[in-house]
Amino acid sequence: MRRLRPRTALVGLLVLVAVGWLLGARINGFSFGGATAGQSYGSGDVSGKGSVELLVDFGTASGREPLVKHVHDFAGTGWQLFGAAGLDVQGTADYPSSFVCRIEGWPDVAQQDCGSAPGPSQGHWAYFVTSAKMPGHWLISGVGAAGHRPECGQAEAWVWVLPGKQPNEVQPSLAPEVGSCRG
Repeated sequence: MRRLRPRTALVGLLVLVAVGWLLGARINGFSFGGATAGQSYGSGDVSGKGSVELLVDFGTASGREPLVKHVHDFAGTGWQLFGAAGLDVQGTADYPSSFVCRIEGWPDVAQQDCGSAPGPSQGHWAYFVTSAKMPGHWLISGVGAAGHRPECGQAEAWVWVLPGKQPNEVQPSLAPEVGSCRG
């Protein structure tokens, strides 16, 4: 019987994991493609089918209520979704348009200066996604907001993680509102 080399086995395992991840992402409704031509940005608080939901959960320490926005006919990245929803987002000095440091002024400048990416001891934002194929369930995104492209009917959430906590210790306080898309 021929013995499998460790290097060959490792390469085979990596290929299987990559293929599984890509198939899982496609099955769960996540997209890696570009924006769809012909769609326009719009925002509002009116829920409805044919939109992308954006939830911002500031956490109990902020004293702020969660924000929920629905952006209709959206095509773009998770980062661009903030602007389409009319929300202010600030990155860090190192990653000005890809690492979320502050949303709608939270945390304030006294807590974080946004000069560099904050560590777990300072508190930070966690990014969650879902789709109609996973109703009622949030999943921590494996892709940053600048690389994720939400599609019609999907929902995204940003949750403030208190200092000393990990993203897997929090969940958005509201259930996602996902729907089907208009034809």
